[in-house]
Amino acid sequence: MTSRQQERVEWIDLAKACCIVLVVMLHVQAYSGVIDWQSAQPIHQLWLLIGDIFTPIRMPLFFLVSGVVAAP
Repeated sequence: MTSRQQERVEWIDLAKACCIVLVVMLHVQAYSGVIDWQSAQPIHQLWLLIGDIFTPIRMPLFFLVSGVVAAP
């Protein structure tokens, strides 16, 4: 193990992974109009609600955490 790998902070990796998953969810949500949601209307509404809740969080958190890692 190099000293760089030993310095990794687990919460930073977890936060970045969560932000990436949220961005993937955003892209899936953008194409959800193509999916036939008639049989799963409550799921679709929940999906849109989750996307709306995390909209102001996902990218700012990702860039903040990336900046923490990039700072010497």
